[in-house]
Amino acid sequence: PIIETTRQYVAAMNFASEYARSNDEYSKNKLQTLIYQELRERFGLRSQMAVNVLGDVAAQYKGEHARNRHRLNNDVSPRSVRFKAMTMHLNYPRDYSLKSNEMVSLNTIDGRAIGPYKLGEYQRHLIDSSEWTTRSAIISYRERDGNVFLHVAIEKEIIDSFLFECDGVVGVDLGMIN
Repeated sequence: PIIETTRQYVAAMNFASEYARSNDEYSKNKLQTLIYQELRERFGLRSQMAVNVLGDVAAQYKGEHARNRHRLNNDVSPRSVRFKAMTMHLNYPRDYSLKSNEMVSLNTIDGRAIGPYKLGEYQRHLIDSSEWTTRSAIISYRERDGNVFLHVAIEKEIIDSFLFECDGVVGVDLGMIN
């Protein structure tokens, strides 16, 4: 079910991308109002999956808009975005959760699926540590060998004393692209 869910997720991203481009509508919230239900029905996606699809598509077009703004011909309409990689964005704990004994529970189009995962000792230490917080993840499926990968993001708040010892402004990021 995980591979089929990933296939449907990518197909839904391509559908949403084509819709966004042909209707010149790139806002996640507006796309959600317009095609959320169709994504759920046509591709069999769960609620959060459909929302993630629209977020992924909107983010990709936002990047296209930023790149196109700096072109000399003043053509600011984004190129059509096509998703090829077999990847799916997951939110913790709604879409996935890490269980004891190195088992993971994943939301799929057929309901929850539970399966094993492998970690190195260092990664296990981080996941088990109360200092680190589990965040979103990405499932990727490599078709050439049939392997499925779960890329889990974790975060830890770090207080850097260097920031408090500065005598003035070190720099300001204006978000400008050269």
